[in-house]
Amino acid sequence: MTDDAFARISAEAANAPVTARKSSDKGELVAPAPADAPSLPSTWRGVGAPSACWTYRDADGRILRHVLRFDTAEGKDIRPVTLWRGTDGRLKWMFGAGGDGRPLYGLDRLAARPNAGVLLVEGEKTADGAQQRFPDLVAVTWPGGSNAIAKTDLSPLASRTIAIWPDADEPGRKAAETLRRATVQLGATASVVRLPEDLPKGWDLADEWPAHLGTLRSRALIDAALSAGKTETVAPRGFRSDSGGWWWAPETGGKDGDAPPPPLWLCGPFQLAAMARDEDGLDWSLVLDFRDMDGRIKREIIGRAELAGDAVDVRRRLMGAGLPIATGRNARERLQSLLGMMVTSERARLVSSSGWKHGIYVMPHRSIGAASSTESVIFRGRAGGTYHSDAGEYDEWRRLVAAPMAGNAVGVFAMSAAFAGPLMRDLGAEGGGFHLRGGSSTAKTTVLTAAGSVCGGGGPIGFLQTWRNTDNALEAVALAHNDGLLALDELRALSPEAAGAAAYALATGATKGRLSASAELRTRPSWRVMILSTGELSLSDLIRLTRSKDKAYAGQELRLIDVGVDMEVVGPGGKSMGAWHTIHGAETPAAFSDAIKAASGKHYGHALPLFIERYIGQRTEMREAAAALQTAFLAQVLVEGDHGQARRGAQRFALVAAAGELAAALDVVPWSRGEATRACAILFKRWAAAFGRESIREDREALIRVRAFIERYEGSRFRWLKDDVSDAESYAVEAAERDGKLREGEARSLDVAGYKGTREGIGLIYHFNPEFVRSELFAGMDASAALKAIKDAGFLISNGEGGRLTNKVSVPGVGKRNFYSIASGIMEADLHGDGS
Repeated sequence: MTDDAFARISAEAANAPVTARKSSDKGELVAPAPADAPSLPSTWRGVGAPSACWTYRDADGRILRHVLRFDTAEGKDIRPVTLWRGTDGRLKWMFGAGGDGRPLYGLDRLAARPNAGVLLVEGEKTADGAQQRFPDLVAVTWPGGSNAIAKTDLSPLASRTIAIWPDADEPGRKAAETLRRATVQLGATASVVRLPEDLPKGWDLADEWPAHLGTLRSRALIDAALSAGKTETVAPRGFRSDSGGWWWAPETGGKDGDAPPPPLWLCGPFQLAAMARDEDGLDWSLVLDFRDMDGRIKREIIGRAELAGDAVDVRRRLMGAGLPIATGRNARERLQSLLGMMVTSERARLVSSSGWKHGIYVMPHRSIGAASSTESVIFRGRAGGTYHSDAGEYDEWRRLVAAPMAGNAVGVFAMSAAFAGPLMRDLGAEGGGFHLRGGSSTAKTTVLTAAGSVCGGGGPIGFLQTWRNTDNALEAVALAHNDGLLALDELRALSPEAAGAAAYALATGATKGRLSASAELRTRPSWRVMILSTGELSLSDLIRLTRSKDKAYAGQELRLIDVGVDMEVVGPGGKSMGAWHTIHGAETPAAFSDAIKAASGKHYGHALPLFIERYIGQRTEMREAAAALQTAFLAQVLVEGDHGQARRGAQRFALVAAAGELAAALDVVPWSRGEATRACAILFKRWAAAFGRESIREDREALIRVRAFIERYEGSRFRWLKDDVSDAESYAVEAAERDGKLREGEARSLDVAGYKGTREGIGLIYHFNPEFVRSELFAGMDASAALKAIKDAGFLISNGEGGRLTNKVSVPGVGKRNFYSIASGIMEADLHGDGS
């Protein structure tokens, strides 16, 4: 026995027998079927044998009626079958719905689990499918479809918590709203599930999952509806809402007992979905859901602090989003009061970045995964600020975009990188990425567009963003792509002076420190992104275009790894095919690229959500599999003698390989096993050969700088020493220098870098002034480390006094001075050997 009065009412209603009725042509309707009822016929006149049968039972499991499906030449034919007692007393199953008071399908399940949430759907087949997919809920339906709701006995749903899943069409949505109103009037708490707007027309829970909707996302939508049904929203006294919107309608008049004023319309209808706050419990806000004037669902987050003034910005934002609002002064003030005082028991957490949040993967336009708490998580940025969206068909994307990447190392690599972002946190990978470098018409932008179509599209260049942003805008873009792919087109759009700092900040995930209005240090948001960039210049090349001809540090080059995309494969007409190894039968590489771009612009945004949903479903196993794939890749591509920097770069290639292999294993992309690993191995070896494998990049850079300087300035910035040139000849050189008449091969500049001379057994030696070495030759580098690298390479000559790197040399008229002496053998050294 229960103390819950509503539960008693519900149980009594569920067990109540359906009232029999008289019919002049059929006799008396009998329900439930008695023990002596005949079996249901196996065939029926005019329609044959049914292809499906759904049996309606009461709370005790007794048969009430059946619904049969017959497959005919014209399509499916759904017929209700009820039991009738004829005037001769015989019982017979006959076609017919049986008038009003028709029972729900699933009353036995409903009675067996009085505390379970209810999922109300349209159609018996849908109810069975929903019950199988969500076994912890009770799935029920009503007979007769959307036009028979008024003839159905809904009383067993009194006091239940209900999520109503509509069919994905206009009649389905109208039927769901009718059911919501009817069940709420019975004392139920009911809410309609907010379906994605891009579902196929008429899709329901008995159909195969579409690419962008699966069990996890659907359950999140159902849970939100169940929670919304339980939510208590309290509006301040004097306000009410109806289908026309919100009104100021006080029940009494003024102090003198005047009649109440006529209702004052304030705005169109909206729902307070939640009271939200940030992760620190600050910035409390209202989460408002409504439909705009085109019927599209909109969500706006209104900070309570925004209501402290005249709230003109709040009204402007809501009107811009499509919510009708009254403009009169009184109505404006009443609306501000309504928003300022209304509350709800539902809570949500606002986050400033996308990515993993408490087991949920948050994207600007949706979230994937079940929360470990009862709170929803909402991205507070504007979803339209990025191009996370979906369009077209997933199957077409697989066929027209993903499948043609097979056999194309650059394409498979870039698309695999699009799946790597969500794995970075689980695998402890640092932020960073790759720069796809190539000349015009090498298909680098096509490759990036195809990779971006994994995540979204619809922008001027699909999912791609541009490097051309302010610092603040670039930070906001990075936060919106946290734990995901950040695709940036054309590095050259960034100024050379800003290039190094921007690339490094994006890769490291660090914002600038900023003070609040009260001079307190604000919380610094951070991000971790997988960057894919394109450009005709590398990061190093762009940085060298600065006025001071700066040099990129190895750390910057390792954060944004430079990958040449021209695979130097000869195609039709003897021309290079750029980034492509194969064009799969297309007439030309250009035609192949055009087809990829066209398909990427039409079908996009399905693959990443599907990948994450399948990944979450077995996250522990997938994490372990990804780690094993990384280990196997490193074992395959690394060789003995590879330096730490080469190994660090290999780690990022290994992450991409693991992501691509997981995407194939989860059947998100139609590639064979090993396709992503082969692609990443090819590009890693190309990169390592150019970057250097056996020595630290900075060490090799030191030797390259010395050799480049000597090649350029040997005749103009070095003077011969006395031991090699007579005093008279040396003085003649100086006089000629003053007169502007110089012999070929002699010093031409007053800005002398040092001297040159010969030594027996060594040959020509260049003696560099120490001040010049530290201030100019190795500017931007650790000069001591650079000199030590030259010494370790066998080219630095020193006296060996106290382990010092300098060498004492006699200079005519000056005496002995310290120099850094470098043998000319450095000019013949192989500085690009990589051991591969």
